[in-house]
This record gives sequence, C-alpha cells and structure tokens, in this order.
Amino acid sequence: MCSIAQIENFEPLLEKVEQDLLGYNLAEALKTIDSALLETPVSLQQKHVLKALKVQALVSSELYEEALIVSTVVLRADYCDRVYRIRVFLQRALLYEILGKLDKAEVELKDVDTLYEDPTTVKDDIYGEYLYRKSSFYRVKGEDSLALQYAEQAYAYGLENNYKSVMAVSSMLIGFLNCLLYTSPSPRD
Repeated sequence: MCSIAQIENFEPLLEKVEQDLLGYNLAEALKTIDSALLETPVSLQQKHVLKALKVQALVSSELYEEALIVSTVVLRADYCDRVYRIRVFLQRALLYEILGKLDKAEVELKDVDTLYEDPTTVKDDIYGEYLYRKSSFYRVKGEDSLALQYAEQAYAYGLENNYKSVMAVSSMLIGFLNCLLYTSPSPRD
C-alpha cells in the first residue's frame, strides 16, 4: 500500500512532467518519468499515470515502437484512471495517423468515443484534444468537410472553457482546412 508521503510527493512530480510535456522538453520529461518509475516509491496506479505520460513523450519524440509497447502495458491495466486511458488512446490514434494506419487510428478514436459516452467521464481540455484529433484524422482521411466540423467544435469547446492550447491547435486546423476547401487552384502558366 502507498503511504501518504508518497501521494503528497506525487503531485509536484506530475506537475513537472506535465509542464515539460507542454513545453516540449521531452528529454527532461522522459528522464523525470524514468527516474520516478525506478527510484521513487509510487503506487501501482501512479506508475500507470507516469507510463501514460511517457507514451505522450515517446510519441512526441517519434519513438513510436516504444510508445506502442508502453501504451499496451497501460491499457492492459484495469485500474488505470479513465482520463489517462483516454490520453493513451489519443496518443495511439496520433501515432497510427502519422504511420498512415488509419484503420488502427480509427479504432483508438472509437475507444475514446466509448469512454466519452459514459456521462461520468469528465470533459476537460483532453476532450478538446479528442475533438481536434478527430479533425486531424478526418483531414488525413481526405474528409475535409467533416474535419472542419470537428475543428470548429474543438475551437468552440476551447473558447467556452478557456483552453488556450485547444483553441490554438483547432485554429490552425480551421485555417488549413479552410484553405483546402475554399481556395481554388490557380491556373498554371
């Protein structure tokens, strides 16, 4: 069983890792996570939280094979928090999208759909990420109109809840998709 001291020390550690991920200080995030997994006394659930965040760092670092291995471990754990399961599914969807395995990306997004269908699932900034991840998926799939709908939903959700990173990513997608949908190709000379 995890002691109170272990739990109290976990929040600052988690905050540091989240800040490193947000700032794309990926090497530092991975170092902190690996150190905590090896040297810090944390509960089994806290280890899975760290591993879920490690998946994000690995995908962002383009270490896809390792990200798939770690993500499989996290998803096999029945006691992994729903929020972190969603985060892992989203990272796997991104990874498969990058690799051009759209059928697998779609499965990951459907797993997230299922979790969000449960009314007890908290909709926070990760829900905004889910919306823009779906937008990106449909953009890659060539369904630009549907991709634009999801990007606009993500932006509105981010605006409503003041999630600036959600608004930023969805704004970029909206701009890109509007260019694709509403600009006609220029005639060649």
